Amino acid sequence: MNLIEELSERAKNDEYFQELYEKIELLAAHNFFHAQEIKLSEKELLDVLRFSDILSRSKNSDAQNKAYKVISLLVGRYKDESIFRTFANSVLTKLGNFPALKFLEADGGIVDNQSLELVFEKYTKEIFQEIPGSKLTFTDSQYEIFESLRNSNHYSFSGPTSLGKSFILNSFIRYLITVQKVNENIIILVPTRALINQTLLQLKKNFHLLKIIEYFLILQFRNRLSSKVIDIYLFLLLKGWLLIFLILQILKLATCLLMRLKKL
Repeated sequence: MNLIEELSERAKNDEYFQELYEKIELLAAHNFFHAQEIKLSEKELLDVLRFSDILSRSKNSDAQNKAYKVISLLVGRYKDESIFRTFANSVLTKLGNFPALKFLEADGGIVDNQSLELVFEKYTKEIFQEIPGSKLTFTDSQYEIFESLRNSNHYSFSGPTSLGKSFILNSFIRYLITVQKVNENIIILVPTRALINQTLLQLKKNFHLLKIIEYFLILQFRNRLSSKVIDIYLFLLLKGWLLIFLILQILKLATCLLMRLKKL
């Protein structure tokens, strides 16, 4: 364990930090329900922000979540204070959370006296973690998953609701079509019928340049961005439908092989 990880582990388990963390949770709840206001002293605010800054430098997901939670709990009450904006900008940059950074900047949270190290890190991430075909930027976690997908033939991952799994997969599909120009079919499996329409709407929004043909539980996209034809199939996760599709693919492959053999 290196020094940063050791410090973040000590910070995460520190009794004083846990006390401050509970206090800012109450502060956020009281602020949301417009109840009697709970105030942090200047020392308490500075200390909890310092804890958050230490935790944001860790590679441990629990420590990173704690760092982000501190900022999200304080933003409603302290977003206009320079000390909060300075630390929030640093923490969100370290976490690579650019959507939250843009929200902070749009709400008047731009920090002028940023360190050269922080500015360099921010712009480096904005360049290397830019989503292909857009001006948006992946968070650190999203970028790590996207790169693993891009560099692997087989890859599996899971994550919480807020991770942006659908966003990552849609970005990867767009990368396959526009950058890699693959000539292979794509299958999307969804676990419930309720997600069929949701996934369909996302695909229509993200791939509006593609011609869409719908039938049963299958969606077919004809790629007009290149001369190649790519089909994206959307299935409800039912064994029967998947089995039928696999059989059809095997028959298609067998037919192609037979036609090649006849030409020999």
